[in-house]
Amino acid sequence: MHVLRCRRRGVKEPEPTWYDTIATVVIEGTAVAADLTQQTEALFPVTHYYDEERVCLDCKGRFLFYAEEQKYWYEDLQFDLSADCVRCYPCRKILHDQEAAKRRYDALVAKPCNTPDEELELALARLQLVEAKVFSERQLEKVRAFLNAHPKHEQASVIRSRVKDLEAGRNCEGI
Repeated sequence: MHVLRCRRRGVKEPEPTWYDTIATVVIEGTAVAADLTQQTEALFPVTHYYDEERVCLDCKGRFLFYAEEQKYWYEDLQFDLSADCVRCYPCRKILHDQEAAKRRYDALVAKPCNTPDEELELALARLQLVEAKVFSERQLEKVRAFLNAHPKHEQASVIRSRVKDLEAGRNCEGI
């Protein structure tokens, strides 16, 4: 579906939103009948779902939003019909993992005293969130503090390597 835009003299066009950049192509012959009794109430209920080719908001790669997946979203999970899939599965998984790491980080930081295993989890969560650019690199100081407190931990060398990679990436960006 293409939208025609007319320019009027003296009227400034609005900036395109992120949604305007998402291409959707409906694939014919892939219809799956919807169960209207299972959808959330909507002004315009959906009678059929179709496989749709999309462009991921994050990686810009093409992916299919399958009709069966839409049926699951809107009928089993009860998502509102206006909810839309804008990310491919790998990018959704990355986002989900980051959110889980943030929740675990919040839970561990709230505890007054952590076990050594929990301190490791906290260091790994900080590291993951710095790598994802959710946290600033100042959090690496706390990861290094964990390494200094547990220099012989079995995962210390892996953590040191990841910290070193992050620092090397930062130095390359500044060149």
